[in-house]
Amino acid sequence: MKNKSFYCTLCKKNINLKGLGNHIKNSHKDYTLEEYYDKFIDSSKHLCSCGKKLKFRNTTTGYRKTCGNNKCKQKLYSKAYFEKTGYINPFANPEIIKNREQILFEKIGYKNAFEDPNTVIKIKQIKKQKYGDENYCNTEQIKKTKYERYGDENYMCYGSQSFKNLMFERYDDENYSNYEKVSETWSKKTKKEIEEINFKKIKTTFERHGVLFGCELQEDKMYSKISQELFWRLYNKLDNDLKSNAFFKELNKELCIYCEDFNKICFVDFCIPEINFCLEFYGDYWHRNPKFYNDKKSKEIWKKDLYREDALSQAGFMIYKIWESQYKNNADFWIKEILFLINILKENR
Repeated sequence: MKNKSFYCTLCKKNINLKGLGNHIKNSHKDYTLEEYYDKFIDSSKHLCSCGKKLKFRNTTTGYRKTCGNNKCKQKLYSKAYFEKTGYINPFANPEIIKNREQILFEKIGYKNAFEDPNTVIKIKQIKKQKYGDENYCNTEQIKKTKYERYGDENYMCYGSQSFKNLMFERYDDENYSNYEKVSETWSKKTKKEIEEINFKKIKTTFERHGVLFGCELQEDKMYSKISQELFWRLYNKLDNDLKSNAFFKELNKELCIYCEDFNKICFVDFCIPEINFCLEFYGDYWHRNPKFYNDKKSKEIWKKDLYREDALSQAGFMIYKIWESQYKNNADFWIKEILFLINILKENR
């Protein structure tokens, strides 16, 4: 199946592998894709290591490698890793362990993070603040609670007898897995239907909490430090009433705006909602500055950025964008320009 073409024995033609599925549907309607695959491409039994029949995907990739059960996935991974390296998993590989210890030793002076007194003290302080006990162990506490309530510390854990009994009562199979049923349901949905479902979840969370799921809790460091330098310089020169209404990553958070006309949720680099002002700091590499880039990938990124800017404009925001190279070449000039624009918007609000 690694070849780019496949010889169809029924019509005696070489068919492009990517178009094989359409060829079967149009020219060999008596066969389903799975039946054709089993008869002409790979007639072996497609069973998982646990004995269950594997699910068919398509004529290019064939069947899934496992039934979806985590234990079966782990067996497959361990087998492949053992064939490649001679070890069951990376944690049994002396080279990886040695490299890991070396990296940790260079960073903190210890081969194991838990040997570092500072790490141990910090963990104990966090446990003390959260649970009132610096030696608190969540796993032990869960087991203790389960034993007090049900007389079994492993009650309803996956693979435990109580869990198997429940599966047997509900589905007449103690090893029942919902994975196949869920996979079948989702495989019938179109790409558009899946996108609509995912967006509905995001929109509901935004309407309830004003942010995307968990974004207030993120301690994400994936942002430009030089952009925050600009935002802090702007923020320090704002009036007090605008300061209390400003949003950017290091100050509080990136504001999340729902653009109803475009049915899109956007994060904004720097925003003052009171005057409907958004400042976007575009990194030369990540947003592909036209001065330096003009390839296919760049055009795709520009298209996304333009769509996002249009969505914010339709939501009533004035968008001002600055490129990283512009700011680096003449920071003071651009700060004056942006502050001048902010003052005009403030006067005309």
